[in-house]
Amino acid sequence: MAALMVLPAFVYYILLNQGRSTEYFFAWTVALIKLITSTDFYSKWLAFLGSLFGLTVIFLSLAGALIATPRLRWLLISL
Repeated sequence: MAALMVLPAFVYYILLNQGRSTEYFFAWTVALIKLITSTDFYSKWLAFLGSLFGLTVIFLSLAGALIATPRLRWLLISL
């Protein structure tokens, strides 16, 4: 079943349309990989989340993830 879902996308993007998929990979993955190691990116991202939701909601969601059972905790953290 998974092969039926992946095969059409693989054929189109890898075999038929190589230029666009390569451009997408380099524009969104390789060029932005430096953000993973940048602390400035994460501080700006947290400030943006704070402006969207408010710090109270963010801290309550973190507290809820920490008091959950260990099996559920990893699911909540990944969300």
